[in-house]
Amino acid sequence: MKAYFIRLAFSIMSMVIIYGIFFLVGWHTKNFAPFIILPLGLAGGYGALYVYKMIQEAKAKEQL
Repeated sequence: MKAYFIRLAFSIMSMVIIYGIFFLVGWHTKNFAPFIILPLGLAGGYGALYVYKMIQEAKAKEQL
C-alpha cells in the first residue's frame, strides 16, 4: 500500500511541476495541455515507484 501512496504523491508532484513549466511558457490555457501534463505526471509516478522498488531490493540484498 505504501508503494501506491508513493506513486500517487510523485504523480501529483510531477503534474504540478509540469503545469508550472507550462504556466511559465504560457501553454497552460491551450487545449493540448492536459493531454501532455497528465500522461507525463503518471509516468513520473511510475518512474518514482520503480526507483523506490530498486532501492528496496538493494537494501534487501545488503541485509543478506
